[in-house]
Amino acid sequence: MAPPRQLVDQEHAACYHVTSRCVRRAWLSGYDPYTRRNLSHRRRWVSGRMAHLERFFAVEILGHAVMSTHSHMVLHYDPKACEAWTDEETARRWVEALPLRAKGRVSERRNARKRELLMKDPEGLARARRSLGSLPDFMKHLKQPIARRANLEDGCEGHFFEKRFYCGALLSEEALLASMVYVDLDPVHADRVREWIDCHDTVMGERVREHTEAALEKYLGPVAPGPEGRAPGATAPAPPTVARGGHPPPVTYLSEARSRHRRRKSSGQ
Repeated sequence: MAPPRQLVDQEHAACYHVTSRCVRRAWLSGYDPYTRRNLSHRRRWVSGRMAHLERFFAVEILGHAVMSTHSHMVLHYDPKACEAWTDEETARRWVEALPLRAKGRVSERRNARKRELLMKDPEGLARARRSLGSLPDFMKHLKQPIARRANLEDGCEGHFFEKRFYCGALLSEEALLASMVYVDLDPVHADRVREWIDCHDTVMGERVREHTEAALEKYLGPVAPGPEGRAPGATAPAPPTVARGGHPPPVTYLSEARSRHRRRKSSGQ
């Protein structure tokens, strides 16, 4: 496999399908038939770490799925985005992405000092900017804590993930759509779930659970005042038709994923 630097365009923004697999029989999540342990909680490790780092690195995660022995991400990466950040913004992102802790909790005092020192270190600030704008560094900071936690839980040492990661560029809307569908369907093809609404820690499960009548009323409430949340004289909008286990409404994956990404950013999640 070619090194990630040869697979990722460092000049132009693009979408990528990124996959990372565990070594040998190591189990990332779900029920491990070899050790007979339920490791489903590890899905939250991966999805939570993705959501955290996404807020600070130059990536937008459009779709993901955490499987038994590997994980998928479809993401948009802009290698030049970090160049537009101010020094203050870069320092804030770096410190909040990788905060210092004391007794298991984020230390505000130590992190404030870390930001102050970083602002006085031009070379360190430049390194932080390059790292925040690097897809390989994003993957490193995503996987290393998970590998350490998994090894500690398994009582072993050494590599947990196989190689660095696989990365395939998605150079057309058709390729992006095909990759998103593949990632969405992987839990179903693997017989992990029988209905999409039960796909937890995946974007497909989030999408199906979001498109309900109650969710639609919530979205329209701020712009549709009046009885029952509607403007006077307006008819009730038809809710999206998503049957349990059925397809989501016919909206584009990319626009919907970016809308969800913006909502997460604005809410600080």
